[in-house]
Amino acid sequence: LRELGLDSIGIDLAEFLPYTIKGDIHNLEFDDEKFDLIFTNILDHSLYLERFISEMERICMKNGIIILNIQENIPIDDYCENVINDPEPIIKMMKNSTLIKNRKIKNTFDSMNRELVFKKN
Repeated sequence: LRELGLDSIGIDLAEFLPYTIKGDIHNLEFDDEKFDLIFTNILDHSLYLERFISEMERICMKNGIIILNIQENIPIDDYCENVINDPEPIIKMMKNSTLIKNRKIKNTFDSMNRELVFKKN
């Protein structure tokens, strides 16, 4: 995203500047409604999935977009905390957003095979 000229930042347990800053996905240190686009492909790594989803919705601006890429029905990796067999429970956790797209995808680099796109209410 930075190479496209967009102001963007990633969150990880380990800082890797300028791309990621150290942070906790369950307690994001950003103001409410700070970003117009949120993207994640680590829902399966979250210890507290509802809290992570709540934080994404909190920091997303009204009418902003939240994109979730998930591994549906794929065996656990070394860092997995959640096995996602069905996207419906995740969709229901998005209490302040409307699902606008639910589609199969094929990513050869990270095994993500479903994309959920929401618009913040």
